[in-house]
Amino acid sequence: MTDRAFRNILIDNGIDPEIVRWNDTASDNVFFVNPVYGRYEFGYRERGTVFEPREFTSFSDVIAYLRERFAT
Repeated sequence: MTDRAFRNILIDNGIDPEIVRWNDTASDNVFFVNPVYGRYEFGYRERGTVFEPREFTSFSDVIAYLRERFAT
């Protein structure tokens, strides 16, 4: 699944797709996914602080985590 396909899933479920930022380091109050040297950093950024930091080895793992996260 691509980030665009995941974005469409969010839209279909009434969730603002801007809640997840891809390759972003500046926005607050968003989940972010940043590719870094063959891995993916993930977290929720609020007021410059990162909450729930995680690291994934593949993009598909990130998408699977996000799908599970937004499904509950």
